[in-house]
Amino acid sequence: MTNAIDDLINEAKEQSEQVSDNREVAVRGETPVARKPSLDNLMNSGMTVDDYLKVSEDGLKVVVDNKSTLFDNLNVTIDMKEVVSTEVIKYGKPPQYEKTFDGVTTVTGGRWTDAIETGARFQATPYSSADIPFITDEDIEGKGGAVVYPAGTRLGYSLSTTNREAFANFLREVNAENLRHNKVKVQLGFEVKKSKEYTWGVVTFKLLGVAED
Repeated sequence: MTNAIDDLINEAKEQSEQVSDNREVAVRGETPVARKPSLDNLMNSGMTVDDYLKVSEDGLKVVVDNKSTLFDNLNVTIDMKEVVSTEVIKYGKPPQYEKTFDGVTTVTGGRWTDAIETGARFQATPYSSADIPFITDEDIEGKGGAVVYPAGTRLGYSLSTTNREAFANFLREVNAENLRHNKVKVQLGFEVKKSKEYTWGVVTFKLLGVAED
């Protein structure tokens, strides 16, 4: 599913075009042109969250003090206006990740063209992704019922290459319900994926309805 996230997130259209232009510029050895600075760029420059959701073939999880708490699903509220499209490149062993919001600089402050050039040495190419912040609607409990994170905690998740399809399907449903700019209730779950060599998990997104302010 090529560029599914960019096709479905309206705010990402300009960004995708800019990233594409900058790739061509990089091939010619020229300097990329940044988008005009704005408050939107500042707002979308990264997730402000308390922690990050992770997923494996065993389930959803958060890691606190080097201890993992596994769970099957989690009810959350997602403000769709806060979901931000990104471009990511993954390369090397162990895997290294570089991300950009504007197609010019990476989140670590480097040049996106340099990241693309480095990735190319590993036959890696950028892929469309998204940063998804959300608020938990219920406690996340660990062993013995101890609360690891209480309801109201702000967590985030960044889409992997294999998780884009699940989120794109969710976005289609959101768009069909005309909720693209609303806060929505969502149940996060997980699905096990397998290949000949690996087993892993992806996050699933079940739209539950509109979230009331």
